[in-house]
This record gives sequence, structure tokens and C-alpha cells, in this order.
Amino acid sequence: MVKYKLVVRDKNEYKEVIWNKDEYEKFDRYKLKDIDEFTGKFKTHVDLTSELIRITALNPELINRKLQIRYDFRGSNKAVRYGIALEDDAKFLDPYYITSYLNEHYDDEILIEKICNRYSNTHALGYPVNLLKKHLRSLKLGHLTKFDMYDYKQAVLELVDRIVYVHDSVDFAYVMDNKGTAKVNYRQLHDLGIFLAYDYKTRKWKSVKEAQDVKVKTKAKKDNNIPGQYSIFDY
Repeated sequence: MVKYKLVVRDKNEYKEVIWNKDEYEKFDRYKLKDIDEFTGKFKTHVDLTSELIRITALNPELINRKLQIRYDFRGSNKAVRYGIALEDDAKFLDPYYITSYLNEHYDDEILIEKICNRYSNTHALGYPVNLLKKHLRSLKLGHLTKFDMYDYKQAVLELVDRIVYVHDSVDFAYVMDNKGTAKVNYRQLHDLGIFLAYDYKTRKWKSVKEAQDVKVKTKAKKDNNIPGQYSIFDY
């Protein structure tokens, strides 16, 4: 089993942050889901680090250092991509929310293309990725009929399904847990969910910034108009 760690870098060393020693000592590790559930309680990194300092899980001198999730893979220590999940990100760690979100944004060509590119080198996802790329090309050219559009939407959801759930390698049926429900590949769910959350926040921030820039330019233009002064363009 992969051992995931919430860490902070101190000089050339990654120091593990342990916020619940009793729980940690039971298994000598946290699962990735444990880390997500903890960090997902906090609105900002400041809130998170402040709490860690309060419970003496983090040295106050490291308050400005970035927290990361890292794991060991084939002798190398690697970071989990896109960082930790905070409160606003947590909803993207629900398979049903992801499905609903992409069902609403299936016509967002930029987003769907990003997802295809992200998983294009994953052998097990080759078929759904290539199928989705085919539909995406037709969408861009305006060649999708009403029936083709349905297939395109299904291809988006099929790819999500293949990423999030564990499938049998022979017949691609769901692998079930002891409760009779489809097993979730939590690492894959985390990667896709935080990718979507990161993309959403990035584009939202860009949209807000563009709106602010327009507002500033409009105000500057108005300020340049001196009362009583006429322009040649006023005639």
C-alpha cells in the first residue's frame, strides 16, 4: 500500500505533519482520503496552517511554507499533482459531483480537451480518450448532429467512469466491494477531482481579473474626460 504524507519542506528535508497521532499510530500511515478529509475542513491555507500550529503539529517558523502531499514511488519521493484539497475543492472529490459538473460543461471544448490531453498517455484509457477526441473534433467543426451530441456526452461520462471506478481487466465490469458497490480508485478520483477544482479556480480567477481590468480601463477613460472640454469626435 502506498504511504501518503502531508509534508512541509524544511531546508532539504520533507517533514511529515501528523495532526492525529492516535489515528496515525494505528496504521503507521494516513491514507490519501484521510489527508483530503482533514485539509478539506479549511477554507484557506492560512486557516489550515494556523490550526496545525495551534495543535502543535507544525512549527510556527514554517507557517509560510507550502504544504504538500507526497508519496514514495519506486524509490523516489514524488508530490501528488495539484496540491492539497481545501474546502472549496472537496466537492470535486465526489464521483457524482464530477459527473454532474461535466454533464453541465460537456460543451466546454477547452475543458474537455484538457482532460483528454491529461489522460492521453494512460494505456487503460486509450479507447474512451480516442473516442472522445473524435467527437471533440466533430464538435469543433460543427458536424455533430443531435444524435452524435448524445454519443459525445456519453463519451465524456464514460471516460470519467473509467478513471474513477475500478474495472476488471478482462470484461471491464465493475469490481465490487464487500457492500456490493463499485470500488472507487481513490487516487484517480483525487487526481481528476483536484485537476477540475484547480482548472475551475484558475479560470474563475482569470475571469474576475479580466472584469477588474475592464473596470479600471473604463474608469481611467472617464477620468481623462475633463468637464467643459470638447473632443473633435463630439461633432
